[in-house]
Formats: sequence, structure tokens, C-alpha cells
Amino acid sequence: MAARVQGNPPIIASGGELTDPADNALAADTGALSAGIYELRITVGASAAADVAVERRNAANAANVGAVPVIKVPAGQSGQYLFTFKLETSERVRVIMDDALTGTIAVTINGEKLG
Repeated sequence: MAARVQGNPPIIASGGELTDPADNALAADTGALSAGIYELRITVGASAAADVAVERRNAANAANVGAVPVIKVPAGQSGQYLFTFKLETSERVRVIMDDALTGTIAVTINGEKLG
């Protein structure tokens, strides 16, 4: 089991508020990370019902690695979802739209590397 390590910098990533995003639009991306175990909280809020996919991407950012969970966001609400990922060097976690949306959505990834 991994534990928190004092001094690890926080990871904060967001694409800001998106208006009428298309299917597969990028909502948030951590960028390439060092190898390790990460605890990430993904906060999603939307003005209308929306679906987003949480992707772990390979070092080339060319393909998904592992399962791709989909979060169903209720209209006019936000939620926070906790994920733990074991990443290899230069892998990243990103959130994309799983369907187009007529409305607005905001996604933030907040987390840290565990020891």
C-alpha cells in the first residue's frame, strides 16, 4: 500500500470551463508524470447531463492503457471521484468528453504522487 509523502507537489490540471464541447474534446490532462502510484481526485460539473471518460495514456500519449471508466454527470451538479493509478514513466491521466454536450462543463484533476 502506498502512503502520502510529505513534500510531494500537488498535481492540478484543468481545461477550464468548456462550452458546447464535441465528443472526445480534452477536458483536463495531467501531462507526462514520473513513474509511481498516484491518487487523483477528478471533479466534474456540468450544466446539462454529460459523460466523460478517464483515460490513462501511454508515454507517447497515443493509446489508452487499461480500463477507461466513464463518469455520468447529472445536469446542474458536480461530483468528485477518487482514482488510484500506477503509472509508468511519462504516462498521463486525462479526461475527455465521452459524448458531445450542449452546455458547459468544467473538469479538474487534483492529486499527488504517493510513496
